[in-house]
Amino acid sequence: MTALFLCISWLVTPLVIAVPHPAVEAPQSAAVYLKPYSAVPTGHYNVSLLKEKMLRQEKVQWALVKDASGLSGWTPLQNLLTPLHFSSKAQLMSGSPLYTSLESSEVDVSLRIREGQIVHLLVVKNNWAQIQIKDKVLWTPQRYLYPVDKDPGYFVLKKELPLRSDPQIKSQHLLRLAVGDRLLPLEIVRPWVKVRTQNRTGYVPLNEVLTRVDIAQKIKTDEGLIPADREHLGKDIFAIHINPLWLGTNHEPVLLFEEPTASSAVIGKITPWRSLQQVDSVEQDWALSRMSGLGDVWWALPQERTIFKKLVQLPIHLIHEIKENPVFNHVRIASSKGLYRSTDGELWTPLNGFEGANPAFTFAGDGVLFVDDKISFDNGEHFAPYIHWENLLQTLQRHNMGISREIKILNVQTLNRNSRDIVLKLGLGHRHPIHVYTADRGNHWKVVEPKR
Repeated sequence: MTALFLCISWLVTPLVIAVPHPAVEAPQSAAVYLKPYSAVPTGHYNVSLLKEKMLRQEKVQWALVKDASGLSGWTPLQNLLTPLHFSSKAQLMSGSPLYTSLESSEVDVSLRIREGQIVHLLVVKNNWAQIQIKDKVLWTPQRYLYPVDKDPGYFVLKKELPLRSDPQIKSQHLLRLAVGDRLLPLEIVRPWVKVRTQNRTGYVPLNEVLTRVDIAQKIKTDEGLIPADREHLGKDIFAIHINPLWLGTNHEPVLLFEEPTASSAVIGKITPWRSLQQVDSVEQDWALSRMSGLGDVWWALPQERTIFKKLVQLPIHLIHEIKENPVFNHVRIASSKGLYRSTDGELWTPLNGFEGANPAFTFAGDGVLFVDDKISFDNGEHFAPYIHWENLLQTLQRHNMGISREIKILNVQTLNRNSRDIVLKLGLGHRHPIHVYTADRGNHWKVVEPKR
């Protein structure tokens, strides 16, 4: 308890989201906004009426970001580019909600999603992504998707300009392209790139597009894993490793706020087409209601409790274990009666769900994070279970290992520099610890160390 108090006492940047105390009666009216990140409300409505006219609920995400100069602040994720904007394929996590449209809350339950299933990414809009699975087109929140590192992806257009019929300035205009359009690259013909968009094929200047290589940290070529450089565009690239915590501005400047609300003080502005580092994030629950005379309005749903998010300093003597991401070397995870992430080695973000514990954790060679029985593809922003416990328990039973107490994961290790081959060291109560191995990320298991 003393160590935990010392960790939290090194408070650097406090964030308090004010919410009603449980003992206080729920408010009878709520402020409504045109957007969840509007600074000024358009009015107030009775909460009961808002609930009666509610269309859907949605989680709105704010990101605490930092630029190369060290300027940091909060901004809606809606305002930023994410790695998914550049991807044509992505991994979909099992258990992801799949909606038939953004306008309804109807969930498609006909598909059985496998962990890591690859889907086609059609549209990235606000916090949502439109995907195609077989012959179905559905929507899912961005947080359930992770870019495929082997995907060459899309090029994002940085300014409005024409699609030309040939790689020369005087060639015919085929159509007018808008800022932010996603273009499928076909061939690099420097200083041009041949692309496909809107069922048309043509050319745009290479220096007017932003590519997956531009926002990547490392790429894999014949030379091995090397720093990303756009000079490799058009050459053999076998994998493109984009830091999942990468965020970027688009063609418009982005305001940074002191707290994750547009009514707080503005502390800075980031210019267009800049790379940012995500330090932390907050999800807020909002509802959309359709009110007569005003149209569609957003209002904040009351939280069950007050949320405190803090960046802390972790003195070295309080850190139980620390590990560095082998692909994104500036990202570190540490356990210190809780799990923390740092992108600079000085300030640490507490990761939800591991408070008061020193869980077993490791990075795979491909940068995927494992913590106990959970996996994260984005350096701890989101976690999902990866162990099929019913299969693991059946394996233990076949080896006559009765489970009299709760199983504890003592250590997790990955093999062969990938995130599919995993060895767990399990504590089985009074028994000597054993090791179990999976080659398919938690689906099938075998005991690799006999009981003594």
